[in-house]
Amino acid sequence: MSGRQQLLLGVLVLLAMLRLIIVPWVDAQVESADRLAALTMRLDRAAGLVAHRTGLARDEARIARQLDEILAPYPAPASVEALRLAVQRELAATLRAEGLELGLFEWLWEGREEAAGLSYGRVRLQTEGPLRDLARAHVALEHGVGPLRIREAEISMPREGRGPQSHGRASLVLDYYFQPLASEGME
Repeated sequence: MSGRQQLLLGVLVLLAMLRLIIVPWVDAQVESADRLAALTMRLDRAAGLVAHRTGLARDEARIARQLDEILAPYPAPASVEALRLAVQRELAATLRAEGLELGLFEWLWEGREEAAGLSYGRVRLQTEGPLRDLARAHVALEHGVGPLRIREAEISMPREGRGPQSHGRASLVLDYYFQPLASEGME
């Protein structure tokens, strides 16, 4: 074998060693360094939490108070059935105060408003009466019944006699917001 062939064979063996031994070893070292850096960051964060625990506890208590204040207007029902009955009574009383009777009350479904951390019940109600009373009832529902939002409102009236005392029928779809049941939990 000539010197040139020996040199090429030596280079080939060297390249094979680099590929099979040294490259995996370097990769393992880089991976170890990455794991060490991640662990160091976690330890630094933990040390920061320990060092600032009194301030963090104070901030956590402040946030809990603020959350309680924000959620105060929204009822925390024991059950959906109890809430349905309470909402029906509240809506009927509001309509009665405006001289109307609750004709139809239908609880359509419950849903979640994830961004707000609240649940809601979608309700359909119908009532009949003079247009003036229907308008006052709409305002009373919008502004007087706590965590309620009107999604749809439809008032139908006969073609003849369209004055303030005209008789009409209102159909409303409402969302009534409440705190999630204990079984649902806050996420």
